[in-house]
Amino acid sequence: MENLVIELSRYIIIILTVIYTLYGFTVFRNSDKTRQNSIFRKQTVIIYMIHVICYALLYLATKNIKILYLYAAELILFVIISVIYRIVYRNLSRLLLN
Repeated sequence: MENLVIELSRYIIIILTVIYTLYGFTVFRNSDKTRQNSIFRKQTVIIYMIHVICYALLYLATKNIKILYLYAAELILFVIISVIYRIVYRNLSRLLLN
């Protein structure tokens, strides 16, 4: 069962990466800021989904609870960094941040 999950997750990660990349290119087509912000939010969700999947695979492979602690610490760090960047750099390119 673990092998099936691992194989499926590989394809899911590839698909999510392709979608993320397509969003990165389609954001230039729209000059509407609300549409661009929607695309940036979708990219952020994809980043977090890939992050969750990869850490779930690490946990399945090792069965080590420290992996989950590391995941939580990285998740908190990512959220804090993205919030601080938006506060400090008001004209930040969200595409570069992602």
